[in-house]
Amino acid sequence: MDKKETVKYREEAMELAAFIKESPTPFHVTANIGVILEKEGFMPLQESRKWEMKAGGKYYVTRNHSSIIAFEIGEDPADYNFQIAASHSDSPTFKVKENAQMEVRGHYTKLNTEGYGGMLCGPWFDRPLSLAGRAVVKEEGGLKECLVKIDRDLLMIPSLAIHMNRQANEGQSFNKQTDMLPLIAGRVLEEGEVKAEIAGEIGVKPDEILGMDLFLYNRMEPSIWGMDEEFLSCPQLDDLQCAYASLKGFLAGKNPKGVNVFACFDNEEVGSGTKQGAASTFLADVLKRINSGLGKTDEDFCRAAAFSFMISCDNAHAVHPNYTQKTDEGNCAYINEGIVVKSHAGQKYTSDGVSIAIFKAICEKAGVPLQYFANRSFIAKQVGNVRDVGFTGCYTQKEGLPFILEGGLFNGSGLTNQKEWHKTLNYSIKAQLLPNKNWNLTLSTQMIKPEHTRINMYDAGIYYQNSRFHIEAEYLYKMYGHEAFKDVHAVNSFVNYDLPLKKVFNKISFLARYDMMTDHSNGLADSETGVLKINDYARHRVTGGITLSLSKAFIADLRLNFEKYFYQKSGVPKESERDKIVIEFMTRF
Repeated sequence: MDKKETVKYREEAMELAAFIKESPTPFHVTANIGVILEKEGFMPLQESRKWEMKAGGKYYVTRNHSSIIAFEIGEDPADYNFQIAASHSDSPTFKVKENAQMEVRGHYTKLNTEGYGGMLCGPWFDRPLSLAGRAVVKEEGGLKECLVKIDRDLLMIPSLAIHMNRQANEGQSFNKQTDMLPLIAGRVLEEGEVKAEIAGEIGVKPDEILGMDLFLYNRMEPSIWGMDEEFLSCPQLDDLQCAYASLKGFLAGKNPKGVNVFACFDNEEVGSGTKQGAASTFLADVLKRINSGLGKTDEDFCRAAAFSFMISCDNAHAVHPNYTQKTDEGNCAYINEGIVVKSHAGQKYTSDGVSIAIFKAICEKAGVPLQYFANRSFIAKQVGNVRDVGFTGCYTQKEGLPFILEGGLFNGSGLTNQKEWHKTLNYSIKAQLLPNKNWNLTLSTQMIKPEHTRINMYDAGIYYQNSRFHIEAEYLYKMYGHEAFKDVHAVNSFVNYDLPLKKVFNKISFLARYDMMTDHSNGLADSETGVLKINDYARHRVTGGITLSLSKAFIADLRLNFEKYFYQKSGVPKESERDKIVIEFMTRF
């Protein structure tokens, strides 16, 4: 990267950091985005009022003053669609409770808070914090909302000295109600003193404040660091980095025959299920009102929606330099190496072949590099864990003998090496036979060529399920071209039996599993000898366990498993592939 590019990216990073610094809560995010939009000629709308719109118009609307949607209508929207970029305005933090002041032994005052979102607790200790959010204030004729931001170091969550906790460096768990409460004063505050401080900040009397949504925010200054100044550290990068970037893209983009939409939703960190969250009616309501404001019919709206495209903008996990084992080797991302496309078989991320292809084409046109991310998976993952880029097709027959047939061709470069395209294409074919709801038979084959050795894999699996039993078995065979490595065999078998219960737990499940694999190579040659080496040693594993299941109050499973491994004398077990007792508690929402 030359000096001009370095200066450019540093300026852009500091611009982002400045926006984040001024946006400690979703209320501030929304207000600051509104200011930027109005400077660009966008007109504010209110959900409770009638909307007047026209072709070429630019508008925005908020909900709860913590979520915002902006849209620009093209000059010729006769046969239009929606092009949408969505992000979220909230970040993990601590929310201040209504009656927050807590006396500590007649000497200190701390605030009573509760955790908001999924956060790392450790980074909140021993750094300057303050309060921000909104206050609902009584005024003549009604109520008004006021933004609150105390712009000084006001609070701190002090950590416990190592002399009082000798296990501090051996792994800790934190109780948010006892360990994470912030200290605000070295004396006992008078009742209502914190509220009075807030009132003074916004210029009202304490008794005029009828309600507040207050949160802690980090006062640490943003920092650019690294040998080449390639890293940015800043609070709330998740997800204000994407909110600000997508806003900039939205303002720069033009779509004369369609409608560009920018959306930033609150409450993603707690499930998006609020009236202003992404799962609410907010976006659908806005899009429908745009359609009707343009004089379109319900059918026009359905056609426009079917021809629309949305990008969900959020942060991805890069490979951690000290925990590389936490990410899938073939599906991982690195800092400063491009936008990340995230996918997940369980649809936690909804990227599919079509949406990835569209987004990739957009990025190629803009000269933007791409990376790909997927969660780690298991079973015979060591044998068949191969990811690549290409295209796939699928055919499903539901009548007669139901079956699903899938196939694909892939470039052979893997997901993290898009600059190199191999001459030899990889392929994959999979067939699923579904004779009835109880049975499933799967057959698949795959050919890959990681370097110079062609590898063919063949897989057969079957499962049976009824009201009590779930039985499955899978066999995988892997052979290497020119006998570069001995053939690999892998087997997985599993039996589960459910026994209904009447009290406390609704059922208990008994399970047994056997799986094995022979010595395995990933097809990459040793740099010195040029021959394929063993990446995973042969082993057998036997697993037995029970699961207790709840279905009332909330859905949850309590699992207790024992895993026993058997290696040859020459085998070298990985740390995660050794004898162990596994206790799991899982809840589903």
